[in-house]
This record gives sequence, C-alpha cells and structure tokens, in this order.
Amino acid sequence: MRPRTVAAFWIALCSSCADRAEPFTVRSSASEALEIRYFITGSFGGYGSFVNKPDADGAYRIPLEQEGKPAKTLKAILYAPGCRLDALSYDMTTDAIRSAGYECRPLPVIRLHGKIAPAPAGDGPLDVSIFYMAPWSHPFFGIADGAIVQFDLGKAQLNEAGEFAIPIPDFSHDPLSIRNGGGYLKFVVIDRQTGNLVERVKPPADFIIGSASEIILSPDK
Repeated sequence: MRPRTVAAFWIALCSSCADRAEPFTVRSSASEALEIRYFITGSFGGYGSFVNKPDADGAYRIPLEQEGKPAKTLKAILYAPGCRLDALSYDMTTDAIRSAGYECRPLPVIRLHGKIAPAPAGDGPLDVSIFYMAPWSHPFFGIADGAIVQFDLGKAQLNEAGEFAIPIPDFSHDPLSIRNGGGYLKFVVIDRQTGNLVERVKPPADFIIGSASEIILSPDK
C-alpha cells in the first residue's frame, strides 16, 4: 500500500505543477543588465514587482501568477543602461504570446555637471545617486497610487564643494517617455562606504531633462 500512497502524492503534486502559469520570457540584446518593472492583474487583484537578473540561459522571466492564481493582464516597462525605454502590454486571456525581445537602441548622452548648495556634510566621502522617474507609470499600469517606477542611472562622487559630473542618457530623446508626458530626475546623496542616505536634493522647478548640462541642486525638505 505504501507505493500507492507515494504514487498518489506525486500525482497530486504533478497536477498542481501543471496548473502553474508559464512565465513571460524576455530576451535582451543589451550588453548590460535589463531591468523590468511589471504589473499583473487577475482574480488576485493587482501585483507589481521587478525582474533585473536573467536566468542561466540569459532570458528574463516575468511570473504570470500570484497566490497560485494566473494573471489575466501583463504590463511592463523595460530599461537597460544607456538604451531607450520599452513597454509591454498583453491580455493573457486572449493573447497566446508568452515571449518578447528587447533591442537596445542607444540614447544620446548628456554629461551632467551639478553642484549642491550648500554642500552636504558627512563623516566620510559622499556620492550622489541619480534616478529617472516615470510618473506616467501609474496611468500606464492603470493604478492610482503606489511607488513610481524608477531606473538607476548611476552615481557620481561629490567633491568637498558639493560638485559632481556624470554621463546620463538624454531621455528628452526617448520616444516612450515623450509620448507619455516625460519623466524627471531624482537625486539623493549617500555615504559612499555604508550606502546610507545622507540627504535628498532637488533641481530647480523649471529643470527639464536634456534642457541643460549644468544644474544647481538644493536640499529637498
């Protein structure tokens, strides 16, 4: 009787596995890591997360289930350093497609020269981290609140005068960003050794990505 019990257990287990939703696969031509911010909906409601590491075969896989329930829709925003943004939107109940490709189409580069005034104080060397913020991610995902999608553009060393320089992609030439109303840059000062936040700083209210290569930042209080 014991073999039958074991067999029944594995049959039940296999049946459960068969019901699992096949993930959505993305293959990228970018030389650097692709980052995918996605949002799925289904009988579980809505769920958002990210994928930023490929599997052993080099493909990025987006889970299409939550709480053991399959997703009915998938929307995703994709970015690789220096490349244009891209987006995916699928109705999983009618669309049989379960894979897509991401092609890196390089953006022009701006060498951004910045100064934080007054210069931030810290116990050790400081860096400034820069992020592209996509407020249009909310209407794209069909949500009213939650974290705004952001992509890390890199970090630069701050000198004692609070000055830095860093090359960043010019998103004023990114078709997806332009079509959705554009994004903005977020700046944070961090301790280089610990990675801890030291200060949030902001550009002038009239600063537009691509409009200038020099920027004065002030504390964001």
